[in-house]
Amino acid sequence: MVYLEKKSKLWRLTTCFLLVALIVGCGTNKENINYNGGETNDMTSILHVMKVGDKMRFELSLTNETNERVVLLFPSGQQFEIVVRDQNGDEVYRYSEGKMFTMAIVTKEMAPGETLVWEDEWEEAVPGSYLVTGELQIMSMNGESVDREQFIVEKVVNWEK
Repeated sequence: MVYLEKKSKLWRLTTCFLLVALIVGCGTNKENINYNGGETNDMTSILHVMKVGDKMRFELSLTNETNERVVLLFPSGQQFEIVVRDQNGDEVYRYSEGKMFTMAIVTKEMAPGETLVWEDEWEEAVPGSYLVTGELQIMSMNGESVDREQFIVEKVVNWEK
């Protein structure tokens, strides 16, 4: 009988401990950042798609609309990604495909009003309708972690030769 009481107390104690651990462990320190159409924290990202000969040219830009310097950190030498999908949603082009990038953190400083531009070209573009997605690979701004999804810009392009 004494054995069963000890076992029951141990069971209750273990259950309470696990319940407290579960409640404490479910917290998060992720901060929501308001994002609306390519603008966040007074930073504006724009994706331009242009025809240069038979090539599709991409320009992904980021403008510092603040009155202060902004320090951006990228997790590697790949600072941006461009992905092109056809009408079926199939990926037909990816900037990073077949490329190698340095595995070191890259720092970029932006003065107030400064615009950074990243460029790429797709040489094998064929006529059709495409969804072009540009993404800046920023991992932090001024030492604060950011959600990468806020630096994604999409554009539908009808491509003719």
